Amino acid sequence: MARKSQIKGKRLGKAAQHEPGRSGRLAGLFGSKIDIFIPIIFFFSFINSLRAALSQYYILEYPDDIVWVSWASKHFNEPLAILLDKQGTGLRPMINLLYAIGYSVWGSNATYYYLMNGVLFAGAMVFLYLLIKQLHSRAAGVIAVFLYLFLDASFILVWKMNYTTSIAEMFFITSSLYYSIHFFEKADKKSLVLAFVLGIFAFLSKEPSILIIPTVNIIYLLHKWKSIEAKTRIASLLVNVSLPLLFLLLTFMVSSEVNAPGTSPLSELIKSRLVTYFELELSTTQGQLKNPYLLFLGCIGTFYFHRFKKEELGGVPINLIKNAISILLIAIVFISSQSLYSLTGAILIVLLLALGFIFGDINRRLGIAWFGVGLAPLLITSQQVQPTYLAEANLGMVLFIGVTVSEYLKYIFSKENSGVKDTQVSSVFKTVNIVIVVLILVLQLSAIPTEISNTNNYQKVVSESQTSFKEAIDYMMTTVPKNGTVYYIPSEEREKVGGSQITEGVFYDVLCMKERCDIKVKNLLPSTNLEKGGFVVLLSNLDAYIFSKEYTSLNNNVYILKQIKNGDGVAYILGVKSA
Repeated sequence: MARKSQIKGKRLGKAAQHEPGRSGRLAGLFGSKIDIFIPIIFFFSFINSLRAALSQYYILEYPDDIVWVSWASKHFNEPLAILLDKQGTGLRPMINLLYAIGYSVWGSNATYYYLMNGVLFAGAMVFLYLLIKQLHSRAAGVIAVFLYLFLDASFILVWKMNYTTSIAEMFFITSSLYYSIHFFEKADKKSLVLAFVLGIFAFLSKEPSILIIPTVNIIYLLHKWKSIEAKTRIASLLVNVSLPLLFLLLTFMVSSEVNAPGTSPLSELIKSRLVTYFELELSTTQGQLKNPYLLFLGCIGTFYFHRFKKEELGGVPINLIKNAISILLIAIVFISSQSLYSLTGAILIVLLLALGFIFGDINRRLGIAWFGVGLAPLLITSQQVQPTYLAEANLGMVLFIGVTVSEYLKYIFSKENSGVKDTQVSSVFKTVNIVIVVLILVLQLSAIPTEISNTNNYQKVVSESQTSFKEAIDYMMTTVPKNGTVYYIPSEEREKVGGSQITEGVFYDVLCMKERCDIKVKNLLPSTNLEKGGFVVLLSNLDAYIFSKEYTSLNNNVYILKQIKNGDGVAYILGVKSA
């Protein structure tokens, strides 16, 4: 009898290993069988970066691009500089290393930097899919990834080279968490090593990961607490608390972006940032989701799919209550939709997310916590708000929404619900609820063509500007003689009209990367005495406008040497008259 039990146990164990839909199924990186969705996700994630690289419009024009590549050209073979040099707002040695490797391999050719970003971004989306598939289901992973691919941030990230910081961090966050969850499920030491190493890489890439990775790990660790060995869980808890604290300490030592006391009340900053970020997230015109109801669907669905212990509450069927409350909450949100982008609306959203965290399962809690800790530091920084700041946080948001939407779809199309007996009122509410869910999903799908159109328009405008910039620089390389002088409008003149462009120092870095460090760059002011044989460079429409309005006193001293026009993008090279 004991022999039969052992055989039966072995068979059950073997069957459990191949049971679909749960974590730990993957042997090695992607398992013994390649998931068909992996190449599909990689392709759609990579395609935007490929378009950017092949368009040949994308060059080193953005100030951050030039600063990073210029730094790499001087320090790519200096290990100490790679480790300690601070670029931007913090100490990010992993990004220094990526640029150093990039420059040592392909120099200042922007095409390959875009391709590098594309590979990292596609890798991040693949690991996001694998992570959510491991946590919940394949359907939830696919929904989450494709929802993310149509966020504003994902389009902008791969169309601007200098977002390597966010893209690399996203790759390390998703891959580290994937292996962490795999370790908690299977006690696989290889996964533990990979999770630890990739987590360190994330910490060394950008600051949000210092909060996101340990938060997700600790929540999942507490969820699996009883099933993990005592030594392992204590060690995991200590590592996920002490290591991030060390990195946070280092971050605060080198970063000046946290709001300084006395500059403005911190409470007021948090309020304004909270409202602005949710507007960036939910607005139908400029928001990430393009559909505020998708977030509320996630929150309400969390309550709807919560398994209550009782079938009735006060004599009323629990299914009737859940359907009625879901419809009521959606109605409240619809009626107050004009007030969503206010402090009251932001508080309502926070409360609904808190409701989702309380009633949600472990997957929804992970998603909401991920989004929360990714957003929290942005509420106290002095930087200007922009959609890409939500890039890391929204990985958690799409996890949360993807799980809920997948369960709604399963619920709608499942045959199991056909045999459930409901009262007439409950059936009506259920039908209305399903119709609302379908309408919200259709509304989100309808935003996709608009998002693609907006992206194409953005690409066209940027392409025209950058083509003019590139042609102007190339013309100068062959026209300006050795040790020649070039006059460039300084930044303070552009700031007077509310514009910005690369500074004169960054402009000189561009010339140096083209091996023309001999060219002297001088500030151009209305009172400047122009040297004979010099050149005045107007690299954009903004420069041309400023020169025509503020530099009329110089008109008799210059002539148009070269006019470059691409669509609305214009650049001029002016020569200084010899007499």
